[in-house]
Amino acid sequence: LMRRCRLFISGGGSLIQNETSTRSLNYYLTTIRMAHTAGCRVMMYGCGIGPVSGEGSRRHTARILNRCVDKITLREDLSRKELSDMGVMQPDISVTADPALLLQPATTGAVDSYFLSNDLDPNGSYAMFVLRPWKNLSGHLQAIVDAAIYVNQKHGLTPVFVALEPTRDLEINRQAAGMLSCRSFVLPAPRDEQLTIGMMQKMRVIVSMRLHALIFASSVGAPLAAISYDPKVTGFMAYLGQKHCMELDDVTKDSLCALIDDAMQTAQPYSTDRLRREYTALVQRYDTLTTVMRNLSERDRNVFRILFESDPYDFDSEYERKQAATYENIFNRSSRRLKRELRERVAEMETRLDE
Repeated sequence: LMRRCRLFISGGGSLIQNETSTRSLNYYLTTIRMAHTAGCRVMMYGCGIGPVSGEGSRRHTARILNRCVDKITLREDLSRKELSDMGVMQPDISVTADPALLLQPATTGAVDSYFLSNDLDPNGSYAMFVLRPWKNLSGHLQAIVDAAIYVNQKHGLTPVFVALEPTRDLEINRQAAGMLSCRSFVLPAPRDEQLTIGMMQKMRVIVSMRLHALIFASSVGAPLAAISYDPKVTGFMAYLGQKHCMELDDVTKDSLCALIDDAMQTAQPYSTDRLRREYTALVQRYDTLTTVMRNLSERDRNVFRILFESDPYDFDSEYERKQAATYENIFNRSSRRLKRELRERVAEMETRLDE
């Protein structure tokens, strides 16, 4: 299949990392190498990079990316630094933004209907908490629960725990809600991302571990307090110009309550407009994916015309009628046969030139 393709896109998200497992990192690097070997141009799209730990893994990653990748777009500056630290210099690298920022919230009517279907008052005052399982969360879960009680008592906000990835997150969010002494709600995130964003638009504050909850919330300017378990969370908040972010290891009741208060009271001049503009500029630069593929493969098409057509300099309208059949015939040949025919054709052209 890859031999039939001109462009291979890897992404988005944090695929190039071995925090979850080295096997995952090797899998994605292998797909990139396979695509390059098959003759595809390779683009890594909307990526977060790292953490990649271990000298062997870092060298292997840098070697594959330098040799096999043509273009990389990143969603924040820490990923660029990670690539630089690993010695990845050959691909064209741009820091743009996560494409999820382009998503728009659902209509007010749709969001209100969703609230009512889950026994939530569309005009109520809420604080959203988005937790995920993590290795050392248990030591800080009580502090997060205490912060939820605090926002209820001080600001009159009802805690709403949202499992952004329900199959993974629902249990920990239910556990936290079960530890509360006040009324709360636990919801799996809607399958429709626009509904999720619309929910966030109604929240007085959002406390999140999940990166994409922060991305969705920032797209509508909701007040954010990030609990960072991974550099990608810290990197996104820094790139956004948001200061309301703390490491999971530093979470205590007092520190998290202070962070939430500041997020609610401080009118920060952060905005996703800059990120949207950068992303739009990237889209305009490449126009459409079809244009990208056409531009990347034009030289290869010319090579095919010269090497495999009966008259290598006949580019009249007859070529257009033969194009599909000619290319299909070429793509169905094995690599060994193509190499042999290439050598034969080159030898034939050299003989003509000698004559």
